Amino acid sequence: MIRVLIPTFVGLAALAAHDLSTDYTADRTLQVAVETEVAVETTHFAMERNGEPVEGRFGGGGGGSEMSRSVVHTDQVLAHEDGVPTRVRRVFEEVSSTMSVEERDGSRDFDSESPLDGETLILTLDEDGDVVAELEQGAPDRLGALKGHSLRLALDALLPPDEVDEGDSWEPSGDDLLRAMLLDVEQALFPTPVREEGGEGGRGRGFRRGGRQGSPLSFFKLAEWDTEAELTDQTTRVAGLECVVIELQFEAEGDLPERTFGRDPERFASLSGASVTAIESTFEVELEGKLFVSLESKRPVKLEIEGEFTLDSNTEFSSGDMTMSIERTQEGTIEHSITVTEEDA
Repeated sequence: MIRVLIPTFVGLAALAAHDLSTDYTADRTLQVAVETEVAVETTHFAMERNGEPVEGRFGGGGGGSEMSRSVVHTDQVLAHEDGVPTRVRRVFEEVSSTMSVEERDGSRDFDSESPLDGETLILTLDEDGDVVAELEQGAPDRLGALKGHSLRLALDALLPPDEVDEGDSWEPSGDDLLRAMLLDVEQALFPTPVREEGGEGGRGRGFRRGGRQGSPLSFFKLAEWDTEAELTDQTTRVAGLECVVIELQFEAEGDLPERTFGRDPERFASLSGASVTAIESTFEVELEGKLFVSLESKRPVKLEIEGEFTLDSNTEFSSGDMTMSIERTQEGTIEHSITVTEEDA
């Protein structure tokens, strides 16, 4: 939840036209701690066969899930040019994700393994302005673990592009929000589990190594976001630092791609003789938050975001003279925070 902090109004005149960008020339190591909690519940489920309701275990709501992710890393700037970091040492102290899913026979937990948990990356800006990532020691199990990284802090994405006065606002992009929520590097941190063929005795459909596939926030990448960030006239103390307060608003709605049942739609259709069509699948999201920035330390200190989303789907399929329709509504909540602290020298 977003905590209410007691504001002070000290030295606000000095904030006018102040550059809020992060200082990468300082000799320091920053620890970045990210916590994300997502809860989803099915609040409506209805199935009809030839226009008649289907009762029993298919009806009702439930079917909830909860995802908890934690990422902790330290950043040390090894080289910079004109205030821009060109070489960074990033140590991933913890990268963990747990999914708990309510099923008919009880709750099941899935832990996702990360190829970067406990690893150290050396990030370098090449001559073309691209980020090159390498493990400090050895080679990664999955090459995707080296993709998508930035030399800058994720919270830089939500800072104003230019100098601003109190009351000024700007519009971060949807990509800026994805970066602040670490969704831009989701596949590097939490890659899609690998299917291992065979299973016990060399038979069966196999299983996915590394936990359950998918993220409840994957649709964020498809959204067209309406965003607003505003530098308020408040300052407050966070973690012992006097900080200016930036208020954030994010909203989105849209359509999800057409879905079909089964991993292989053509095989499903040939075996069942059914024609499956997703008539409608939509989403709505509302997020709000605050970003606290220290002028003295010249860096972001904390981000807190919370919000809600709704997913609606209406699916129909037919086989012979039988037609089935399914309606489902899922409602979710999000809590996301990032805390940046300086490690003792």
